[in-house]
Amino acid sequence: MQALQGFRYENKGVVQGTLAKKPFFTKAGAALIVICTYSPRYNKKTMRTEIVFPNFVTFGKVAEEVMSAQIGQEIWAEYHIETKKVTRPDGTFSYYEDKVITNIALGRIPWKRIGIQDEGPIEDQQVSE
Repeated sequence: MQALQGFRYENKGVVQGTLAKKPFFTKAGAALIVICTYSPRYNKKTMRTEIVFPNFVTFGKVAEEVMSAQIGQEIWAEYHIETKKVTRPDGTFSYYEDKVITNIALGRIPWKRIGIQDEGPIEDQQVSE
């Protein structure tokens, strides 16, 4: 198979969804997060698109920023994949892949999480002058 001319392959991905669990720090100083997002795959048995929960890891300032996020808050993240090779005591090798977030943007917080009560449609509310 011949490589495409003029194209450059990059180890980069983007995910958009909502925060599924509260982020937490590990002993190594990394923050682990789980994002709830929809998959384009259609399940014929349930007749719905599937929801997936990919895990991500962050370091440094991005980790500190993501710790302020709340469950259900919209999140947009740019990431890359890192592969690690670990040698076990018996001499065998294991390979691990981490999705490492390099850039993050936090969006809206669900109303129930910040204490705002739904007061119904705007036309039903009393306007004081």
